[in-house]
Amino acid sequence: MFEAILSGIALAMDAFAVSICAGACEGEQVKLKRIAFRLGAAFGLFQFIMPLIGWAMGEYAQKYFADIAAYIAFAILLITGLNMLYGYFKSSQPELPHNFFKIKILIAAAIATSIDALMIGAGFALADMSVLRLAVSAGIITFTLCFAGVYLGNMLGAKFGSKAELLGGIVLIIIGFNILFK
Repeated sequence: MFEAILSGIALAMDAFAVSICAGACEGEQVKLKRIAFRLGAAFGLFQFIMPLIGWAMGEYAQKYFADIAAYIAFAILLITGLNMLYGYFKSSQPELPHNFFKIKILIAAAIATSIDALMIGAGFALADMSVLRLAVSAGIITFTLCFAGVYLGNMLGAKFGSKAELLGGIVLIIIGFNILFK
């Protein structure tokens, strides 16, 4: 359960950063509740679904890669974590288009921020860990953080959003090493 919660928090960091940016970009207080709910629901739903899809893919691959499954899970977590760190150090806050809140763009952003959840789900399957706790944790945590992130971004601006991506990357790398050494 501990790994599931930590992974859920780490997976939510990209979406949380986007939510902070969305809140910072939205000047109208009246729209914040609707925006917070839409972002939280879209990102939370995809953070719930993607680990399940990844786990199914990992389960299929496990019979072919059982002897090296821990190394593959470690590599997936390490690469995902390093990618998050690279994203943090490469750029400042992402720019959001004016029409970010249109459904097509919202879904595309939700998919983009949950690709890592697909990979982590596969890693959980290869490490023979339960994915349901991860999926539920990631969905609930992502919804909550995104909802709060819109308000936080609106209050604080875009100044601190990318720090969440840094923390998420570090947590995924630590979990990867934990799986490798088990």
